Amino acid sequence: MLTFIKTPPRIPELLFAAVLIWLFATGEGWQVLLADGDTGWHIRNGERIIDTRSVPRSDPFSFGSGEHPWFAWEWLSDVVFAALFRKGGLKAVTVFCGILIAASVSVLLRHILWRSVGISLALPLALLAAGASSIHYLARPHVIGLLLFAIVAWIVDRDRASPHRLTWSLPCFFLLWANCHGSFLAGLAMLGLRLFETAVRPATWRWWNWSRADRWTLWRAGMLLGASGAATLINPYGWRLHAHAIAYLRSAWIQSTIDEFQSPRFRSENMLQYEILLLAGISALPWLLRRKEYYPCCVVLLWAHESLAAVRHVPLYCLAASPFTAIWLQDNWNRWFASAGPTLSCGRSIRSI
Repeated sequence: MLTFIKTPPRIPELLFAAVLIWLFATGEGWQVLLADGDTGWHIRNGERIIDTRSVPRSDPFSFGSGEHPWFAWEWLSDVVFAALFRKGGLKAVTVFCGILIAASVSVLLRHILWRSVGISLALPLALLAAGASSIHYLARPHVIGLLLFAIVAWIVDRDRASPHRLTWSLPCFFLLWANCHGSFLAGLAMLGLRLFETAVRPATWRWWNWSRADRWTLWRAGMLLGASGAATLINPYGWRLHAHAIAYLRSAWIQSTIDEFQSPRFRSENMLQYEILLLAGISALPWLLRRKEYYPCCVVLLWAHESLAAVRHVPLYCLAASPFTAIWLQDNWNRWFASAGPTLSCGRSIRSI
């Protein structure tokens, strides 16, 4: 009966389907993604952009603030949401967001498996990451940012292991990202950490004694960060979008008033899953430091701090830190069971970090 299937689905594809089923066929189903009221005004703003064919620069929704400058930094996401709503209603919007969420988890699993981590470790970690990240699984533009963050994190990590032409596609991702959601700053932070690693990793601090390969690596990392940063300037607001986003994230009123900008409360199942991943990531730091792997250390520390400061950053921690936590666990697994023979090893040799 299944002879028409030429290639059986692989684990990442099965996980993609499983996450979709989990989102739409369990509990309250797709209505959970609509638990936040922001979905409605994103759709309305998108409809307004479609109808007027212009991006708003003043707030049309808040009473008494129509003359105040407003940055619709998610304008492209809003347009997509509005188009989907006009075609299929709220269900079309939620299905679209569910697909993006499932895709981000699938990309994470592929990233971990690319790290030569066995499936018996990679799959539980990906499921833990999905469970912890579910605290912020909502039908809002940030789910586009989650998928782009997962892709960019994998591309940067892959480029560290073996420079590839695919890496030069990053500016294209950032061009799209800057017009979809403000989390493009998180992607730039990852490139900044990569640049930092290339500056401190050479054997000598005297840059004039660096090898040609070290200088090329530093120049390449700087060019990637510069090109990607320049691409984010191609938006309706230019550099003012960056200034607004940074001011927004640093706002004391927002941090003290909005729940998703406050620290996690470890009283739910998804926060318990996050706690497990957080402790595992912190435990991996000494192992990474002994190998002078500064980029993974900085990634874990940065997003551990950000996720503890604001619960909305928990998904970013899970996507960024899980691959490096996985290789630490794989190394421990291999050493623990080395005396029992190769049959108990759950993965292949660890790829160079």
